Amino acid sequence: MDLPDVTLATLASRENISFGYMYLSAVLKQHGAGVRLIAASDARDLLEQFDRAPTPVIGFSATTGLHHVYLRWARALKRARPE
Repeated sequence: MDLPDVTLATLASRENISFGYMYLSAVLKQHGAGVRLIAASDARDLLEQFDRAPTPVIGFSATTGLHHVYLRWARALKRARPE
């Protein structure tokens, strides 16, 4: 079963990308999805990077506290790209 291409978005930081993103990316690729990672500093940065190569699916991995950031990003993305 081939899956649609996916963008995984995370807040840019000095820390390494979490293993969760790497595990998810590996499984998605095994099932035929193209996967790209965006490390964005804010919603505007997310939109700019996403627009360079949009995908039908975007995902966020959130922990307590950061979930507020990702909710704002998802709302901004939905407003800018309602399709």
